[in-house]
Amino acid sequence: RVIGLDPSTEKGVQATFYLFIDAKGQALLPPESESFAYSRRLTAQKRFLEQLNRASLATSKMEEPLVGFIASEAEDGGLRLQQVILTRVIDTPTGEVLGALALGFPMPDLGKTAQGKFKFKAGILFEGHLYSESISANHRKVLAERVADQIKISKQPPENFVEMIDK
Repeated sequence: RVIGLDPSTEKGVQATFYLFIDAKGQALLPPESESFAYSRRLTAQKRFLEQLNRASLATSKMEEPLVGFIASEAEDGGLRLQQVILTRVIDTPTGEVLGALALGFPMPDLGKTAQGKFKFKAGILFEGHLYSESISANHRKVLAERVADQIKISKQPPENFVEMIDK
């Protein structure tokens, strides 16, 4: 599914957060106001800031925006995977890279139909965690371990990994 307009509601997908990052890769803290409460909560998370800082440093060497993933702590204590787009902010007269703009978007539900059912089970493995709505929490943990093991023993990890799980 492409991030864009939802034909059933005619609404676009809204960013879950946006942050500015300085030229050294450090997130600039948003103002203390209710409008920025979610972004402030994210910038208080060590894991989130480390991932964002690593990704933002890569933007200084890239011409195109960088698209990737970032995991943040959800309100329920679990991890939430978000898609992040980082683009450089450049001083036009000098060409100096001033930093980057980070935009976060909710992850699409892989394999989910418009009726809310899943056509297939799928997930994304990121930093040792398998993120999926269609795979149970117990299976996600086991699958994450199996995939990580397969990657470690393979000289060239497969593009796709198929693993049978019990229902």
